Amino acid sequence: MAASTPTPTPDLSGGPVLLSVSLGSIILALSTTFVRFCVRAGINKHIGADDYTSAVATVVALVGTIFGIVESTTPDPSRALEFDILGQPWYLMSVTLSKIAICLFFMGLLGRARQWRILLGVLIFLMAAVNLAFSLTVNLQCRPLEKLWKPSVTGDCWDPNVQLNFGYFQGAFSVFSWFFLALFPILIVRDLRIEGNMTWPFYVSSAISFACGIFSIVRTAETSQTGGLSVYTSNTFCASVMANLEQNLGLIAANVLTLGPLFSAPARHPPSRTASKRAITRTTSRASSRRTASQSSNRSSEIDVKRTTHLIIQGPRRMSASSENGHEEYDLGDGHRGSIDSLDLEAWPRGIIKTVSVEVFEEINPDHVPNGIKRSRVDSAERVSGTSVVEEQDWEAMLRAGPPGPVR
Repeated sequence: MAASTPTPTPDLSGGPVLLSVSLGSIILALSTTFVRFCVRAGINKHIGADDYTSAVATVVALVGTIFGIVESTTPDPSRALEFDILGQPWYLMSVTLSKIAICLFFMGLLGRARQWRILLGVLIFLMAAVNLAFSLTVNLQCRPLEKLWKPSVTGDCWDPNVQLNFGYFQGAFSVFSWFFLALFPILIVRDLRIEGNMTWPFYVSSAISFACGIFSIVRTAETSQTGGLSVYTSNTFCASVMANLEQNLGLIAANVLTLGPLFSAPARHPPSRTASKRAITRTTSRASSRRTASQSSNRSSEIDVKRTTHLIIQGPRRMSASSENGHEEYDLGDGHRGSIDSLDLEAWPRGIIKTVSVEVFEEINPDHVPNGIKRSRVDSAERVSGTSVVEEQDWEAMLRAGPPGPVR
């Protein structure tokens, strides 16, 4: 006579561990969801389809975690198995929605890359179909469903191998999708040409997705050891822990992709034209005051002073000394020419055309001074801590005055 297989002894010793894992992981997942929406609404000023999908995944994960908490705290093995079975569809739905949120994020980021968008769209469809089918099989394998955790109840169930084989298929596809989502950010991050401080969310999400794939492997292996048994064993506990980790860490992987702007440097905006005009006016006023003081205190001094200075030459280039209307003609940049009177000093320059550092030895010639410009007298003693505070020529006035007239 063949010996009958002994019935496993119920094991609820892992309840505190399951409770700790469930609470810790869901709190972290809820926190990342909250930060995600703060970044989207406060910094990006836009909430998209991936954000709404992540929000739904968070709600579903919260429901699944509640089932896990009840499972870990109940002293009745039959009731613990009941909440484990009832929680499985919620785990799968949350994981699937998290994966879909990741795919939608990349589809919005890729823009016109049609091939990648089609691939991600097909993956979304397959994930939704496979996990929906598995959730239905979990709830339809026995009629009534209560027979799964109470074998004494009158009813009918499928062959346990049917559910076991479909569980293998679902687990294998889940592992494939997680590993694909782990490699996908690494494949495209260089092509997107994203700044260095904005790429870290891609690598973090990739690492978490890879870990979720490992959890899915362990969950599938442990679930296969419980097929056909209506007893809560250590394998059931381990599968439930892996399902909780896969669910909540998968949600974190979806949320962390959007947190790049939270740690990026703020954009530096150029000063407005009004602010620039005021700064130029103040600088011109200070230069004029220094010229006046220098001229009044050095009228009797000699004008044979040599000085060395560094100039940044940046501005319109002189093309000819005369034109049709009698004014000088200058190269204003971008292929345009015109007189200095036609130059919009507030709007120009529109960027640095050319910057040259030149060392100039200047010797003022008193006989060659443009009309309307008084001779400047320079005191070489006006230098403070290596910074030149000597008088500067009013180049704008010299350009407007034109070439000097003949000396009489």
